[in-house]
Amino acid sequence: MAKILNTFAAVERYELVRAGGGVDPEVSAEAVRHACRMPEEPWTGIYAKIADATQPIIAEKSHGLFAACGTWVRVYLPQPFDSEDSRACPQCVDAVGVKG
Repeated sequence: MAKILNTFAAVERYELVRAGGGVDPEVSAEAVRHACRMPEEPWTGIYAKIADATQPIIAEKSHGLFAACGTWVRVYLPQPFDSEDSRACPQCVDAVGVKG
């Protein structure tokens, strides 16, 4: 696995799944994983939340970020971008300078 330092994985959207008596957001196992870069420390705002996350973070509609490839993403995963993941966006792999 080639997990890229100072990045986090993200996806464009989530799915709503019925669970128990309600509906919960869930990240599709097949969703394309995009790379987002972490800024220099100290991390503040959403980046501080991402750095400490143990579950996916879903941004409000107008508060997404652009991935390395330019795709607008709203679901931030609590893991570095992995260039060797079969779901990794090829444009993001190129943009972060790593050939998976």
